[in-house]
Amino acid sequence: SESEDSPYKVAAAWDGVVNDGAGFVALPMSLLRLQGNLAITPTEFGVLTNLLAHRWKAGDVVFPRASIIAKRMGVTVRTVQRATLGLTKKGIIRKAKTTNGMRGYDAQPLVDKLVAMSPAANSSRLNEKVGA
Repeated sequence: SESEDSPYKVAAAWDGVVNDGAGFVALPMSLLRLQGNLAITPTEFGVLTNLLAHRWKAGDVVFPRASIIAKRMGVTVRTVQRATLGLTKKGIIRKAKTTNGMRGYDAQPLVDKLVAMSPAANSSRLNEKVGA
Protein backbone atom coordinates (compact mmCIF):
# COMPACT_ATOMS: atom_id res chain seq x y z
CA SER A 1 0.00 0.00 0.00
CA GLU A 2 1.07 3.58 -0.57
CA SER A 3 2.25 5.52 2.46
CA GLU A 4 1.53 9.25 2.76
CA ASP A 5 5.13 10.10 1.82
CA SER A 6 5.45 7.55 -0.97
CA PRO A 7 6.79 8.97 -4.25
CA TYR A 8 4.24 6.75 -5.99
CA LYS A 9 1.16 8.19 -4.31
CA VAL A 10 -1.30 8.56 -7.17
CA ALA A 11 -2.74 11.89 -6.05
CA ALA A 12 0.76 13.41 -6.03
CA ALA A 13 1.05 12.76 -9.75
CA TRP A 14 -1.87 15.12 -10.35
CA ASP A 15 -0.48 18.29 -8.73
CA GLY A 16 -3.51 19.12 -6.60
CA VAL A 17 -6.16 18.20 -9.17
CA VAL A 18 -7.16 15.30 -6.94
CA ASN A 19 -8.43 16.60 -3.63
CA ASP A 20 -11.37 16.23 -1.27
CA GLY A 21 -13.76 17.53 -3.93
CA ALA A 22 -12.41 15.47 -6.83
CA GLY A 23 -11.17 11.91 -6.66
CA PHE A 24 -10.42 9.06 -9.01
CA VAL A 25 -12.18 6.57 -11.22
CA ALA A 26 -10.68 3.14 -10.66
CA LEU A 27 -10.29 1.23 -13.91
CA PRO A 28 -8.40 -2.03 -14.21
CA MET A 29 -5.61 -2.02 -16.79
CA SER A 30 -7.18 -5.13 -18.31
CA LEU A 31 -10.16 -2.99 -19.35
CA LEU A 32 -7.86 -0.55 -21.13
CA ARG A 33 -5.91 -3.35 -22.78
CA LEU A 34 -8.97 -5.32 -23.86
CA GLN A 35 -11.40 -2.59 -24.90
CA GLY A 36 -10.81 -3.53 -28.55
CA ASN A 37 -11.33 -7.24 -27.84
CA LEU A 38 -14.58 -6.35 -26.09
CA ALA A 39 -15.63 -4.26 -29.13
CA ILE A 40 -16.21 -1.19 -26.94
CA THR A 41 -16.43 1.94 -29.09
CA PRO A 42 -14.79 5.18 -27.91
CA THR A 43 -18.19 6.67 -27.06
CA GLU A 44 -19.21 3.52 -25.18
CA PHE A 45 -15.91 3.65 -23.31
CA GLY A 46 -16.61 7.22 -22.22
CA VAL A 47 -20.09 6.29 -21.04
CA LEU A 48 -18.78 3.17 -19.31
CA THR A 49 -16.11 5.22 -17.52
CA ASN A 50 -18.82 7.60 -16.30
CA LEU A 51 -20.88 4.66 -15.03
CA LEU A 52 -17.88 3.07 -13.33
CA ALA A 53 -17.12 6.36 -11.57
CA HIS A 54 -20.11 5.53 -9.37
CA ARG A 55 -19.18 1.89 -8.69
CA TRP A 56 -17.45 1.71 -5.32
CA LYS A 57 -17.77 -1.99 -4.53
CA ALA A 58 -18.82 -5.29 -6.05
CA GLY A 59 -22.56 -5.51 -6.52
CA ASP A 60 -23.14 -1.76 -6.76
CA VAL A 61 -25.92 -0.75 -9.13
CA VAL A 62 -25.08 2.66 -10.55
CA PHE A 63 -27.69 5.13 -11.72
CA PRO A 64 -26.22 8.39 -13.01
CA ARG A 65 -28.69 10.08 -15.30
CA ALA A 66 -28.01 10.02 -19.03
CA SER A 67 -28.36 13.82 -19.04
CA ILE A 68 -25.48 14.18 -16.55
CA ILE A 69 -23.23 11.83 -18.52
CA ALA A 70 -24.15 13.64 -21.75
CA LYS A 71 -23.24 17.00 -20.24
CA ARG A 72 -19.91 15.67 -18.94
CA MET A 73 -19.05 14.20 -22.34
CA GLY A 74 -20.40 17.02 -24.49
CA VAL A 75 -22.77 14.73 -26.37
CA THR A 76 -26.54 14.34 -26.60
CA VAL A 77 -28.63 12.31 -24.19
CA ARG A 78 -29.56 10.09 -27.14
CA THR A 79 -25.86 9.35 -27.75
CA VAL A 80 -25.52 8.21 -24.13
CA GLN A 81 -28.67 6.09 -24.45
CA ARG A 82 -27.34 4.43 -27.62
CA ALA A 83 -24.02 3.75 -25.89
CA THR A 84 -25.64 2.16 -22.83
CA LEU A 85 -27.81 0.05 -25.14
CA GLY A 86 -24.69 -1.04 -27.03
CA LEU A 87 -22.89 -1.91 -23.80
CA THR A 88 -25.93 -3.88 -22.69
CA LYS A 89 -26.20 -5.79 -25.98
CA LYS A 90 -22.48 -6.63 -25.80
CA GLY A 91 -22.94 -8.03 -22.29
CA ILE A 92 -20.67 -5.42 -20.69
CA ILE A 93 -23.34 -4.03 -18.35
CA ARG A 94 -26.86 -5.12 -17.50
CA LYS A 95 -29.95 -3.28 -16.38
CA ALA A 96 -30.61 -3.67 -12.69
CA LYS A 97 -32.40 -2.06 -9.77
CA THR A 98 -30.96 -0.62 -6.59
CA THR A 99 -32.14 -1.87 -3.23
CA ASN A 100 -34.66 0.97 -3.13
CA GLY A 101 -35.99 0.19 -6.63
CA MET A 102 -34.16 2.80 -8.71
CA ARG A 103 -33.25 1.69 -12.21
CA GLY A 104 -29.58 1.56 -13.03
CA TYR A 105 -26.76 -0.58 -14.38
CA ASP A 106 -24.66 -3.38 -12.96
CA ALA A 107 -21.07 -3.81 -14.19
CA GLN A 108 -20.64 -7.38 -12.94
CA PRO A 109 -20.83 -8.76 -16.52
CA LEU A 110 -17.75 -6.64 -17.34
CA VAL A 111 -15.94 -7.96 -14.28
CA ASP A 112 -16.76 -11.54 -15.29
CA LYS A 113 -15.52 -10.95 -18.85
CA LEU A 114 -12.27 -9.37 -17.65
CA VAL A 115 -11.61 -12.26 -15.26
CA ALA A 116 -12.17 -14.74 -18.09
CA MET A 117 -9.98 -12.71 -20.44
CA SER A 118 -7.15 -12.00 -17.97
CA PRO A 119 -4.67 -14.25 -19.83
CA ALA A 120 -5.28 -12.14 -22.96
CA ALA A 121 -4.77 -8.94 -20.96
CA ASN A 122 -1.47 -10.24 -19.60
CA SER A 123 -0.38 -11.28 -23.08
CA SER A 124 -1.38 -7.87 -24.42
CA ARG A 125 0.68 -6.19 -21.70
CA LEU A 126 3.78 -8.05 -22.84
CA ASN A 127 3.32 -6.70 -26.37
CA GLU A 128 2.96 -3.07 -25.29
CA LYS A 129 5.94 -0.81 -25.74
CA VAL A 130 6.28 2.23 -23.53
CA GLY A 131 6.42 5.40 -25.59
CA ALA A 132 5.37 3.63 -28.78
